[in-house]
Amino acid sequence: MGVSFDSPDLRRLAFDLDAAAEVAPEESRKNVARGCFNIRTDARQRRSGSKSFPWLASAITYETGETPTGAWGEVGPDIERPQGNLGHIPEHGALRTPPEPYMAPAADTELPKFERAMEGLAVKAIEP
Repeated sequence: MGVSFDSPDLRRLAFDLDAAAEVAPEESRKNVARGCFNIRTDARQRRSGSKSFPWLASAITYETGETPTGAWGEVGPDIERPQGNLGHIPEHGALRTPPEPYMAPAADTELPKFERAMEGLAVKAIEP
């Protein structure tokens, strides 16, 4: 036996969630793009001036896309650019060289700002 009820508030919430779903992918892509841009900029600054990998900073790129339910982003060295295929060496270290992380710290710095932006989007999307 199930429970059945009808409420104007429930219908309004359902309408708001439907409206939010239509706006969310475009707006979330903007937030993802801003986050990726900030991570790329920070990582480039961390790698600039490197004597061992002088072109690695310029190989760091980002790409974003939109899905039906949100967005995605990818940031990191582009293996098609000079020294892009060597980006893992300073990030993780090698046999005789210690790690000099640049991507992970850049992402860690951006994470709180990204979370606040996505939280704001969620609140904005469901507010009347």
